Amino acid sequence: MRVGVIQSSFIPWRGYFDFIASVDAFVFHDDIQYTKGDWRNRNKIKTAKGTEWLTVPVSYKCVSQLICETRIDYSTSWGKKHLSLWQAHYRTAPYFEVANDILSPLTCTEDKTISQLNIRLIRRVCSYLNIATPMVVS
Repeated sequence: MRVGVIQSSFIPWRGYFDFIASVDAFVFHDDIQYTKGDWRNRNKIKTAKGTEWLTVPVSYKCVSQLICETRIDYSTSWGKKHLSLWQAHYRTAPYFEVANDILSPLTCTEDKTISQLNIRLIRRVCSYLNIATPMVVS
């Protein structure tokens, strides 16, 4: 049995999904140290002005904080801003409606931690791509 283990990322790259599809079981490794300024809570999109960061605000308290303990800060409406930016810059792209649907959780406050949000988005992409690899959280 081949088991893949990676930390969750905010809207990860294509190879992340290729990796999940290539293993028999996948583990979201979220019980390790949260690294500030990393891909756990941010990613870039291409715009007419160049790349722009989409960053999910989180509550970071100490170096020993785990990814699964890192709470999302909902004091601003960052999700609506992210979705608006996405829509403004990708509205004419192929499969826009599908991607827009996958990203719709950005506008709700259901996920308490960055790990929960990332895992939910990753599972949504996997569902669309028909990736049926069993997934668990460490």
